[in-house]
Amino acid sequence: MEAKSLYLQGKTPEARARLAELVDHLPQYHEAEIWLARIEVERGDEALAERRLAGLLAYDSQDPRLLYLMAVVRSDQGRLQEAITYLGKAAAFEEELARVHLDLGRLYHRFALRDKALGELERTLTLLPPESPMREPVRSLIARLHGEE
Repeated sequence: MEAKSLYLQGKTPEARARLAELVDHLPQYHEAEIWLARIEVERGDEALAERRLAGLLAYDSQDPRLLYLMAVVRSDQGRLQEAITYLGKAAAFEEELARVHLDLGRLYHRFALRDKALGELERTLTLLPPESPMREPVRSLIARLHGEE
């Protein structure tokens, strides 16, 4: 948390040092390594970021954060076809994330938090691909909630 706070305060060198220390002492702490990779990508240290991300992807090839960061690295390297491939894999998580917002909207509705429910359902529609069979039921639910006004 300290390293994330430093990063968010714009103290990137301090955050990087703290994260590197964490990774050295706790190599299994992948979250620290993801943040370290994020800093390396931002700093334009493509080779180091690429190696780190390749190792992380070998451990978890479906993490959309890693896929996105690798896409940025590939794009910065001019390897645009590979960047597109990584972005496509990361985008596949949209529908999964949409389900999270749908469930959150349903729970807000159960607790009579109508505006929050509507916000989550609208976000669900934004994330769903146009061809998703979930789109129409979500639209119907939104219309029903608007009818409760």
